[in-house]
Amino acid sequence: GPPKGGKSLISFSAAGQLHRDDPDAYVVKFDTELREQGQLTTESAAMWGIDKSRYMCFGVNSPDLVFDTIEDKLAALCQEGMKLKLVIVDSITGIPGRRTMNATTVMTQQIGDHAQTIQDGLKRILPVQRKYRFATILTAHVRAELDMGEQMRGNKFKMAGGFAQQHFAEYFTYVEPWKAKEGRQDLM
Repeated sequence: GPPKGGKSLISFSAAGQLHRDDPDAYVVKFDTELREQGQLTTESAAMWGIDKSRYMCFGVNSPDLVFDTIEDKLAALCQEGMKLKLVIVDSITGIPGRRTMNATTVMTQQIGDHAQTIQDGLKRILPVQRKYRFATILTAHVRAELDMGEQMRGNKFKMAGGFAQQHFAEYFTYVEPWKAKEGRQDLM
């Protein structure tokens, strides 16, 4: 969805509902936009139903700190008995490509780097996800749709990301703010 469209709110809602439904479930979030401190206060966690004792958030955006953590550390915790039921990456768009991270200047173009990095990372975590049977929520930003044919069909936006993340996901939801009076109410 677009900026400030509610993508993070949907992930908080899912985490809270999971905690209400399953008193043993753990949720792990990778906050690649480094916004968690301002977004999930003690008050808002209670509003969503998130049990902070079963919720871990990593404020990181380096691909190794996301994907390797899932593949190695979370798999080991699951092996030891952690009942991990949900992993959230908010947002997949916030993870830079490997070559980009190694560049010494922003002026170095890295065509295809982000898509390849995400593809490789998702391939690595898929066996872990299947083995330990946890759900994964990936939020993604949108880009303007530049294809005139798609624009004529009413499609103004497309997901920012490569085909790998589209293949990885089972379902897609477009999230945008509800701009009517009712949509401007604070949930608290």
